[in-house]
Amino acid sequence: MNTENGKKLKIDKTTCWYDNDKAPKQMIRGARGELWPTLENSAHFPILEQLINAMLKQCSSCISLVEVGCGAAEFQRVFTNFFYTGADLPNVIDNVAKIVNPIGRYIKFDLYKNEMKFLNDFDSVLMNAFIDVLEYPIFGFEKVLNNSNSYVLLHRQTLTREKTHTIINDSYGGKTYKSLINFQEFMNVLTEKGFTIVEEIRFPFEPNTFSFLLRKVK
Repeated sequence: MNTENGKKLKIDKTTCWYDNDKAPKQMIRGARGELWPTLENSAHFPILEQLINAMLKQCSSCISLVEVGCGAAEFQRVFTNFFYTGADLPNVIDNVAKIVNPIGRYIKFDLYKNEMKFLNDFDSVLMNAFIDVLEYPIFGFEKVLNNSNSYVLLHRQTLTREKTHTIINDSYGGKTYKSLINFQEFMNVLTEKGFTIVEEIRFPFEPNTFSFLLRKVK
């Protein structure tokens, strides 16, 4: 059952991620560099690349990677040395990822409906601004860690000294949630799920935004 703190989750499906028209078109244009820089030309790319290199130094045999919330699956075009699989909502896979990268490997899932045991099949899990846009970020974070057995790359997440909360942002012609996770709650989840921080990078250009390389230790 999808619950958080004992309460059943009520999922808002009016966000852009469930849109089958305007959002997919903008996601495709974005991935092609028509609306903003492509992944390898983005301001945050050097941080993502640093995390990937840090993981490979720790685990040179970590060649399989699944990206949760893959969107257009740009990662597989840039980092060609991984056996890559993208995972996202069915409408995003069909209307975005398979359009931009038609020969890629994909898994369709809904965080709030489906099990995520497929994560166990991979050496590493990437979340690039995935938890960051969830309506229920702690639920999503815990679910990913529950099903991951090695390395997790959490790229672009805002932390706060305030209580964990979300705000509404414009995104892809619609709206999305932006999550701000309480720092201590974040650390508590890591401890509870048996993960440690291998590398932590604070963004110099986005206040209180971090990227982490996490590793399961028990």
